Amino acid sequence: MQVEGALQNETGWRREAASKSATRVARWSAQQLGYALESHNGQAFSRMLKGNLQHAPLFPPYHRPLVTVVITHYNRPKLLPLAVRSVAEQTYPNIQLVVVDDGSPQADVPAALDAVESQYEFARRGWSLLREENRYLGAARNRGVRESKGEYILFMDDDNVAKPFEVEYFVQAAESTGADILTSFVDFVWGENYPQL
Repeated sequence: MQVEGALQNETGWRREAASKSATRVARWSAQQLGYALESHNGQAFSRMLKGNLQHAPLFPPYHRPLVTVVITHYNRPKLLPLAVRSVAEQTYPNIQLVVVDDGSPQADVPAALDAVESQYEFARRGWSLLREENRYLGAARNRGVRESKGEYILFMDDDNVAKPFEVEYFVQAAESTGADILTSFVDFVWGENYPQL
């Protein structure tokens, strides 16, 4: 089946996807590459529309494995809220966030961490903010892994902003392919304002 015929609109996609319930589509890097990816049975349910991937959730509500997002932070209190916001605004609903501060010595960091924790309601969401002594990036990531409860782990740094469908696409790719490790392309942005995704 050609992608063009399967996806004239979201309704058509949903009808087609419902008829192929075993099919999951790996779309996580298609946004960057401009290609529609095909699942392993040859059916494609995504395509590019003017540079943006048409989106419709692929997972039934009962199958949404927990994903732990580990964000490492060091001395960038103005950027961390942008990274956390991008996780809070994900289309994928089953996320545990673990932010690990790697012993930031700047005087404004403790107040900034408290503000992020409060603004994004870490306690209500079951998210964690860990304040560790400085042991560098690898140790900070390992600390986040020890705190994780997810079936999957996604690493971010405090200067990263996740696209709205990023976690969902990674889960779809992992579930579709059985891959142990996934990565993607990046878009570079400059400044301290939230980028237009």
